[in-house]
Amino acid sequence: PDDSVLELGIVGRASLPATPATVVLNVTVTGATAPGFLTVYPCGETRPTSSNLNYDVGITRAVAVVARVGTNGAVCVYTQASVHVIADLTGYYTVGANFSGTQPARLLDTRVGPEFITVDGVSAGIGRQPGGSITEVKVAGRGGVPTGATTVSVNVTAINPMQAGFFTVFPCGETMPNASTVNFTPGAIVPNAAMVKIGSNGSICVFTNTEADAVVDVNGYDTAQSIVRLLAPARVLETRPGFTTADGLAQLSAPRPSDSVLELNIGGRLGVPTAIRAAVLNITVTGATGPGFLTVYPCGSPRPVASTLNYSFGSTVANLALARTSTDGRVCIYTQTATHLVVDLSGYHT
Repeated sequence: PDDSVLELGIVGRASLPATPATVVLNVTVTGATAPGFLTVYPCGETRPTSSNLNYDVGITRAVAVVARVGTNGAVCVYTQASVHVIADLTGYYTVGANFSGTQPARLLDTRVGPEFITVDGVSAGIGRQPGGSITEVKVAGRGGVPTGATTVSVNVTAINPMQAGFFTVFPCGETMPNASTVNFTPGAIVPNAAMVKIGSNGSICVFTNTEADAVVDVNGYDTAQSIVRLLAPARVLETRPGFTTADGLAQLSAPRPSDSVLELNIGGRLGVPTAIRAAVLNITVTGATGPGFLTVYPCGSPRPVASTLNYSFGSTVANLALARTSTDGRVCIYTQTATHLVVDLSGYHT
């Protein structure tokens, strides 16, 4: 219902250990009765002034969420407007792992107005960012992220863009990669999650190719000793003709057919070891021939009853996936309805 909180029990389900500290979820909304937003946070704590996903009437939309587990082994899901919610578990970090989930905290809100604030008043109300611009967002030392952190987990939202376009989030001080983090249409409100290496000045940078407002919320961080290795995002799959990948592999020049499975090698490419356990991927669909969904899972395992990303006819939609791989470093991508696919690799777990 409107303005409600759902307590979602996590501990003791889906073969989770008794002490997961943080979970990685894919959260989908569908059938909304009005425009609204959804926030995932640790049960037992105050609901933060940030959102994980924004939705509209008739839209089915998914986003990856890294959430700290709260009281009763649960995460809480707040919905502003009545909507159906689907949550798929894709991973977890145990107590003592180097990754630390935090209470979600807003670090950037370019919108102008007294109601648009950040956790510390920095980077609030700075105005819409012009096309072709890069916005530096200080993350180290803010929102529960220590100054010694090396990586952050963030939720990035594009709000009311002037034209169709994209955001690219990358470490400040490094060359902007040929990859996208959020893809959007004019006037939309579109979020996506990203795991980003912290760059110079303890900051991450957000490039927008068209005028838009931007919001960045942090929900976790990694330390230098983490088992996750984050890279500058690199394209590892491209089905659109005339476009390339970082290493020239997996350039298919044709959309993926309906009800099909694609095997995508991650291990052994771009300096990634063959024997990895999971890959951090940003997956984009574009030019879909109808409504549908895709599911990312380890090759050699049964396809799960879960979706990684939901899309509609003609839409361009992206989502982050922390995808477990097969023992030889492959992921399988099932597409329900024919569509072009673009996959960017931003890290892996050993």
